Amino acid sequence: MANKDKLLANAQKFISKGQLPKAIGEYRKLVDAFPKDVRNRQKLAELLSRDNKNEDALTEYEVVAKHYTETGFYLKAIALFKQMQKIDASRIDIYHRLAELNEKQGLVGNALTEYRNLISFYENNQMYQEAIEVLEKMLELDAENLNFAAKIAECYKASGQNDEALKRFQSILEPISEKGEHLKVIKLYERFLDICPEDDRSRIPLALAFIHTGSAEKAIQLLKGLLKQAPEDTVVNRCLADAYVANQDYSNAQLTLKHLLKLADDDLDLRAYYVRICIDAGEIESARDRLEEWKDSFFQAERVSVLKGFYEELKALMDGDTVVAGTLAVIYEAVGETSKLDELDTSSQTPEAPEETIDAALDDEAIDDVETLDMIGEVVPDDVEVPELVAKDSDEDLPAEKVVAKGVELDLDLDLDLELDLDGPEVELEAPTPEVDDVSFPEVEEDAEVEVEIDLDDMGDLDLDFDEEIAFEEEVSEEEVSEEEVSEEEVSEEEVSEEEVS
Repeated sequence: MANKDKLLANAQKFISKGQLPKAIGEYRKLVDAFPKDVRNRQKLAELLSRDNKNEDALTEYEVVAKHYTETGFYLKAIALFKQMQKIDASRIDIYHRLAELNEKQGLVGNALTEYRNLISFYENNQMYQEAIEVLEKMLELDAENLNFAAKIAECYKASGQNDEALKRFQSILEPISEKGEHLKVIKLYERFLDICPEDDRSRIPLALAFIHTGSAEKAIQLLKGLLKQAPEDTVVNRCLADAYVANQDYSNAQLTLKHLLKLADDDLDLRAYYVRICIDAGEIESARDRLEEWKDSFFQAERVSVLKGFYEELKALMDGDTVVAGTLAVIYEAVGETSKLDELDTSSQTPEAPEETIDAALDDEAIDDVETLDMIGEVVPDDVEVPELVAKDSDEDLPAEKVVAKGVELDLDLDLDLELDLDGPEVELEAPTPEVDDVSFPEVEEDAEVEVEIDLDDMGDLDLDFDEEIAFEEEVSEEEVSEEEVSEEEVSEEEVSEEEVS
C-alpha cells in the first residue's frame, strides 16, 4: 500500500511540474500493479491525451468505459465515450456506443442525436444500407416521427431501390391524407413525385391535396394526365369531377359524371352527386327531372332521406311546382311526417287559384240561372198558357256593343303578364218571362286585375417541412450528459492526495 501511495505522490509531483511523460510513467506502474483500479487507468488516459498520445489514450479510455458499462454506471460510461469522441470524431463505433448507452439510461433525445450523427456520416459516404439500419432503430424509439420514415424512403430511393422507396412513401402518405394534412402531402410529393408512376393511382392524393388547398387547376391538369393512361378509371374520373366542381366548372363536372354513370348507371352516390351539381349550377328543372327519373331506385335502396333532402330543397326553389309537391307528399307519408302534408297541399294549390276562381264564378252564375228556370217550370200549372218570350229590344234596335246572342260573350284581353282586362261594356240579360226577375252578371270594374306571378328569382437532411419546414433535427428534451458529469475531479475524488502519501 505504501508503494501505491508513493507512486501516486510521485505522479502528482511530476504533474505539478508539467513533466507529463514522467507522470505517465508513474501511472503506468500503478495500472500494472493494480489493474482493477479503473481510477488510475482513467487518470493515465487523461495524461496520455494531454500529451497528444491519442491512440494510447483511446485504448485506456475504452477499457474504463467498458468497465462502467458492464457494471451499470451508464452516465460515467457516456462521459468517457464523449471524451473519446472529442479525441477522434471519425470513429463510428463510438457513436453507436453513445446511442446505445443513452437509450439504456432512458435519454431518448440524446440517443437520437447520436444516431443522427451516424446518419450524416453514412450519407456522406453513400452507405445507404447502414443508414437505413440506423433509421429503423430511430423509428423504434419514435414511431410517430414522419421525418425518420421519410428519410428511410429517401435512402431507398438514393440507393436505386425505387419499389421499396414507393412502399415506404405510401405508408407515410396514407395517415397524413386521412388526417387531412394537405400541405404535408404536397411537401412529401415534392420529394417523391418522380418515383410515382403515371399509370396508377399513386398521384391521386396529390390531386386531392391541390383541390383542398385551393389549387383546383393544378389538380385538373394532373388528373387529365392520369386519364390519358386510364380513361375508364372510376377513381380518377370521380376525383376529376371534384376538381371541376371546386373550380366551379359545372359543365365539365356534369360531363365527367355522365361518363361515370355510363360505367356504373346504378350507383346512387353518383346519381346524387349529379343532382347536387345541377342544383349548384342553377339547373333546377334538370335536377327535378333527374330525381323524378331516379326516385324509385332511391326508394328501393331505402335511401329516402336523400330524396327528402333534395325535394325539400327543390320545393324552396320551385315553390308551387306540382311535380315536386306530389313526390314530396309521397316521401312525407313514407317517412311518417304526415303533419307536413296539409301545409304542402295548401302551398301547391295557391298559383292556380285565380284562374279557377274566374271559371267557377262563370259556371256558378250559369248554374244558378238554369236552376231558377227549372224551379219556375215546376210551379207553373199545366193549364196556364205561357206567353211567348219576347225581348224588349230587337237586335236591330240595339247598339252593336249590346247585342246578346244565344250565349254570353266576354272579350278577355290576356296580356303576357296574365292580367285580365275586363274593359268590355256592361252586358244585361233580360228575364225570359215576366215572372222571372232580370238576371245580370256583376259589373267588372275597369281597374280589376288578377295577377299570377311565377317568381323564378329564388332558384337560384430530413428537411421535410411539415409545419413551416420539417427539420430532421428535433429538440432533445432530456438534459444531455456532458463530460462534466464525470469530471476529472469526480472520478479521482478518492485518489490519495499528496498529504496522504506523505
